[in-house]
Amino acid sequence: MKIFALYIILSVSVITCNNKRNNYQEQTTYLNKYFQKIHNTKKPDNELIFVMQPNSCGACSKKNVAFIQEIFHGYKTPQTFIINGDKKIDFLKTQLQQLPNSTIIIDSTRQIDRYGFLHVDDVIIEVESGEIILIESITDETFPKLKRRYKR
Repeated sequence: MKIFALYIILSVSVITCNNKRNNYQEQTTYLNKYFQKIHNTKKPDNELIFVMQPNSCGACSKKNVAFIQEIFHGYKTPQTFIINGDKKIDFLKTQLQQLPNSTIIIDSTRQIDRYGFLHVDDVIIEVESGEIILIESITDETFPKLKRRYKR
């Protein structure tokens, strides 16, 4: 009975990991299409992509931007910030362009939403060797996890 229970747990773990990988493969395809069709460029190969939601509350935006500046200032990996909407563009652009190796994309018509990246929170997407390896919301709850992953 114990062996059967262990087998079930391992099977569920493997299936869950594989589903997450497949999910990122699908998201990688969508991200490629977004960059190709909307920006006529190739998706970055080794980069951090931030999808910023300027429609969120002002305090949340300021807190997230301050967190990003703290953690990613001096980060050598190129960073692309997609400002998803038409509000608070000037604030976000001014704050985020101060980061080294950063590119700002204004997506005022929210095209990235149509390519499967519809999020309520700001999101970080880590791309390595052309594949998405992580998608994580940027919120108070995820600050510690992100800080551990990216703090140098």
